[in-house]
Amino acid sequence: PKVLGLFFRRLAAVTAVSHAVGERHRAELGWDGPIAVIPNGIEPVCVSTDAGARIRSQLSCPKEMFVFLAAGNVRPEKGFEDLLAASSLLRKKIGGDNFRVWVAGGASDRGCFSNLSAKIREDGLEKVFLLLGYRDDVRDLYSAADTFVLSSRSEGLPLVVLEAMSAGLPIIATRVGGVPETVGSCGILCDPGNAAGLAEAMHAAIEDRDTLTKRALAAKERI
Repeated sequence: PKVLGLFFRRLAAVTAVSHAVGERHRAELGWDGPIAVIPNGIEPVCVSTDAGARIRSQLSCPKEMFVFLAAGNVRPEKGFEDLLAASSLLRKKIGGDNFRVWVAGGASDRGCFSNLSAKIREDGLEKVFLLLGYRDDVRDLYSAADTFVLSSRSEGLPLVVLEAMSAGLPIIATRVGGVPETVGSCGILCDPGNAAGLAEAMHAAIEDRDTLTKRALAAKERI
């Protein structure tokens, strides 16, 4: 940070993907100059009923099963351990395995991936919490899911949240980086590292389909 701070003093301006990230630059690097906020951009995501049905068939997931989708490389800052703990709490709350959590992403941190896999087995969640690995069809996964979940402990402005909103998925996410200003009232926000909060939000999504539908439409319109 000290070296970067010296470097920053030589610049005329700095860009950031969100206001929150810009303020983080100020706090961590001592930058007191102008910051231009330029949010990430995405290609619009078009959902497909056929693609969604194909994915569910591939993953042996019935049409009526509620599916939470998460996406990102398996590494500590993505907070998938928190999502796993939330899934365990949710299973106890609803008294069964009548939901699925799909995590699409490579294992850039092999130790984190191994620990998460072991914890899944330890908690007996092999049928519920599925590590799908790297996928080149994430956009089809949006078509198959009911809600997108971001459990990150740190972010800038994640493309997957923008894509999920574009696909018309309601969002459950942690209050990190530019996520709150992006999601607004189109989803449920939780504190990072709070498995109980994530579990409550996931339970609310399953129980209140009417509100879920309204949030999905609002997310697509907002993005």
